[in-house]
Amino acid sequence: MEKLPLTMTNEEYQKFATSGYFAMRRSDRFWSGVWSDMTIETTLMRSLKSPRITGGRGVLHSVLTKWLVGMSATHEVCTSLEEFAVVIFTSSEQHKDLGQARRSRDTADIVRQT
Repeated sequence: MEKLPLTMTNEEYQKFATSGYFAMRRSDRFWSGVWSDMTIETTLMRSLKSPRITGGRGVLHSVLTKWLVGMSATHEVCTSLEEFAVVIFTSSEQHKDLGQARRSRDTADIVRQT
Protein backbone atom coordinates (compact mmCIF):
# COMPACT_ATOMS: atom_id res chain seq x y z
CA MET A 1 0.00 0.00 0.00
CA GLU A 2 2.89 2.35 0.61
CA LYS A 3 3.92 2.12 -3.07
CA LEU A 4 0.38 2.56 -4.37
CA PRO A 5 0.73 6.33 -5.01
CA LEU A 6 3.72 5.54 -7.24
CA THR A 7 1.69 3.24 -9.49
CA MET A 8 -0.96 5.78 -10.52
CA THR A 9 -1.38 9.47 -11.17
CA ASN A 10 -2.02 11.84 -8.27
CA GLU A 11 -5.60 12.41 -9.45
CA GLU A 12 -6.29 8.65 -9.61
CA TYR A 13 -4.80 8.14 -6.16
CA GLN A 14 -6.94 10.91 -4.65
CA LYS A 15 -10.07 9.35 -6.16
CA PHE A 16 -9.02 5.96 -4.83
CA ALA A 17 -8.16 7.18 -1.34
CA THR A 18 -10.93 9.70 -0.70
CA SER A 19 -13.79 9.12 -3.13
CA GLY A 20 -14.41 5.39 -2.89
CA TYR A 21 -12.99 4.48 -6.28
CA PHE A 22 -11.54 1.29 -4.82
CA ALA A 23 -14.93 -0.38 -5.19
CA MET A 24 -16.54 -1.73 -8.33
CA ARG A 25 -20.07 -0.53 -8.90
CA ARG A 26 -22.62 -2.40 -10.96
CA SER A 27 -25.30 0.26 -10.47
CA ASP A 28 -25.48 3.95 -9.57
CA ARG A 29 -26.86 3.37 -6.06
CA PHE A 30 -24.68 4.78 -3.30
CA TRP A 31 -24.13 1.57 -1.30
CA SER A 32 -23.77 -0.71 -4.32
CA GLY A 33 -19.95 -0.83 -4.35
CA VAL A 34 -18.22 -4.18 -4.02
CA TRP A 35 -14.51 -4.70 -3.37
CA SER A 36 -12.57 -5.98 -6.35
CA ASP A 37 -11.55 -9.28 -4.73
CA MET A 38 -15.18 -10.01 -3.84
CA THR A 39 -16.23 -9.24 -7.41
CA ILE A 40 -13.60 -11.58 -8.82
CA GLU A 41 -14.52 -14.33 -6.37
CA THR A 42 -18.26 -14.12 -7.01
CA THR A 43 -17.78 -13.95 -10.77
CA LEU A 44 -15.49 -16.98 -10.91
CA MET A 45 -17.46 -19.04 -8.41
CA ARG A 46 -20.81 -18.21 -10.02
CA SER A 47 -19.84 -20.34 -13.01
CA LEU A 48 -19.16 -23.32 -10.74
CA LYS A 49 -22.30 -22.86 -8.66
CA SER A 50 -24.43 -22.55 -11.78
CA PRO A 51 -27.03 -25.34 -12.07
CA ARG A 52 -25.87 -25.86 -15.65
CA ILE A 53 -22.53 -27.19 -14.43
CA THR A 54 -22.86 -28.79 -10.99
CA GLY A 55 -26.55 -29.60 -10.76
CA GLY A 56 -29.35 -31.08 -12.74
CA ARG A 57 -29.38 -34.01 -15.13
CA GLY A 58 -26.58 -35.00 -17.41
CA VAL A 59 -23.62 -33.62 -15.47
CA LEU A 60 -20.62 -35.65 -16.45
CA HIS A 61 -17.16 -35.74 -14.97
CA SER A 62 -15.87 -34.48 -18.30
CA VAL A 63 -17.88 -31.26 -17.86
CA LEU A 64 -16.34 -30.63 -14.45
CA THR A 65 -12.90 -31.50 -15.82
CA LYS A 66 -13.29 -28.95 -18.60
CA TRP A 67 -14.29 -26.34 -16.04
CA LEU A 68 -11.27 -27.13 -13.85
CA VAL A 69 -8.87 -27.02 -16.80
CA GLY A 70 -10.38 -23.67 -17.78
CA MET A 71 -9.78 -22.35 -14.27
CA SER A 72 -6.11 -23.31 -14.45
CA ALA A 73 -5.82 -21.46 -17.76
CA THR A 74 -7.49 -18.45 -16.15
CA HIS A 75 -4.93 -18.60 -13.35
CA GLU A 76 -2.10 -18.49 -15.89
CA VAL A 77 -3.65 -15.49 -17.64
CA CYS A 78 -4.07 -13.61 -14.35
CA THR A 79 -0.50 -14.36 -13.31
CA SER A 80 0.82 -13.17 -16.67
CA LEU A 81 -1.20 -9.96 -16.43
CA GLU A 82 0.19 -9.29 -12.94
CA GLU A 83 3.73 -9.75 -14.20
CA PHE A 84 3.11 -7.58 -17.27
CA ALA A 85 1.56 -4.77 -15.21
CA VAL A 86 4.22 -5.14 -12.48
CA VAL A 87 1.44 -5.50 -9.92
CA ILE A 88 2.17 -8.63 -7.94
CA PHE A 89 0.42 -9.81 -4.80
CA THR A 90 2.55 -10.37 -1.73
CA SER A 91 1.81 -12.11 1.51
CA SER A 92 0.20 -10.19 4.32
CA GLU A 93 -1.76 -10.90 7.49
CA GLN A 94 -5.07 -10.47 5.68
CA HIS A 95 -4.23 -12.54 2.60
CA LYS A 96 -2.46 -15.71 3.67
CA ASP A 97 -3.52 -17.48 0.47
CA LEU A 98 -1.38 -15.10 -1.59
CA GLY A 99 1.92 -16.22 -0.09
CA GLN A 100 4.71 -17.87 -2.07
CA ALA A 101 4.03 -21.30 -0.57
CA ARG A 102 0.37 -21.23 -1.58
CA ARG A 103 1.19 -19.96 -5.08
CA SER A 104 3.77 -22.73 -5.52
CA ARG A 105 1.26 -25.33 -4.36
CA ASP A 106 -1.39 -23.93 -6.74
CA THR A 107 1.07 -24.09 -9.64
CA ALA A 108 1.97 -27.69 -8.75
CA ASP A 109 -1.74 -28.57 -8.66
CA ILE A 110 -2.23 -27.03 -12.11
CA VAL A 111 0.67 -29.05 -13.52
CA ARG A 112 -0.76 -32.21 -11.98
CA GLN A 113 -4.21 -31.56 -13.55
CA THR A 114 -2.93 -30.96 -17.06
